[in-house]
Amino acid sequence: PAEETPAEPAEDVVMPTNQALQVNGEAVTGAQVYNINGSNYFKLRDVAAMLSGTGSQFALAYDAAARQIGLTTGEAYTPDGSELTAGEDQSATAVRSSQSLTIDGESASLTAYNIGGNNYFMLRDLGEALGFEVDYDAATRTMIMNSAA
Repeated sequence: PAEETPAEPAEDVVMPTNQALQVNGEAVTGAQVYNINGSNYFKLRDVAAMLSGTGSQFALAYDAAARQIGLTTGEAYTPDGSELTAGEDQSATAVRSSQSLTIDGESASLTAYNIGGNNYFMLRDLGEALGFEVDYDAATRTMIMNSAA
């Protein structure tokens, strides 16, 4: 029998999305969101800012030496001024992120992309890991986030 040649993995399809976003029933603008292979990826700092002051808030710290992002649930997020400021399309720079992630000190295995120097995570993965609800209203093309009470 002929040997099969393994197929080359398909390139990731990365593009900005203009879908509407609601957090706890309120419209939110300014988030830089990319659709990657059919799923919505958000800048981690945007998600932290949107959930700040809710039951799903989390603090974010970065250890450059260890190349590790640390999230602490239940703690207030400290903004750095880059949140919710959509800029130019940076999709051409998208690569899988090599940085590790911990949540409350435990290693978390979530797929992330580095786009324009920021880490983007799949919204549904973050919701599951951090305890907030993610939904989608196809009729209005609206992404929906609801924090824990």
